[in-house]
Amino acid sequence: MNKQRLIVIGSWFLLLMGVRVFLGFVLHNVWLGTIGAATITFLIFYFCIRFTPLKKYSYIINNVFLDRYTKNYFLITGLILSILLGGILIFIEYGYSHYYSILIKLNIFDETETEQLLLQGNSGKPYSVYSITAILIASIDKSLNGNYSKLISYFLAEDVEMIILILILRKRKTLF
Repeated sequence: MNKQRLIVIGSWFLLLMGVRVFLGFVLHNVWLGTIGAATITFLIFYFCIRFTPLKKYSYIINNVFLDRYTKNYFLITGLILSILLGGILIFIEYGYSHYYSILIKLNIFDETETEQLLLQGNSGKPYSVYSITAILIASIDKSLNGNYSKLISYFLAEDVEMIILILILRKRKTLF
């Protein structure tokens, strides 16, 4: 990776993180939270490249983005990540809806207390692996006051948005 590529990708991610944090604070009560962060970041890049003295670097930035976003592995990993994140959210919702009464607040600093609470919550009936996973993930979310599911939903929303953006940008010969 050369220096120019590193600067372009680094500035993209720094700007994306800033937009993501801003939207996270502004839309903190919205389930999809930071959806739009990638599009807003792309639009900021677009306007900076088109209407500022940075337009002399548009060729370099085009090459970096088109080289990066036209690769199939980027699209495939985005789809796999979306499936995994969606699965985590499904487990959280399933855990809350079916096992809310036995969810516990996990104490990561005291394993014995957590184990005792888990054993007390089990009324003697065996659980399937899926149920145990749902209980554990929902308990983690409960321990974090719902912030775990919010964070996962932010990542999922942005991942889906990036996949859509990639599919749109792949058809273009030039971005800026």
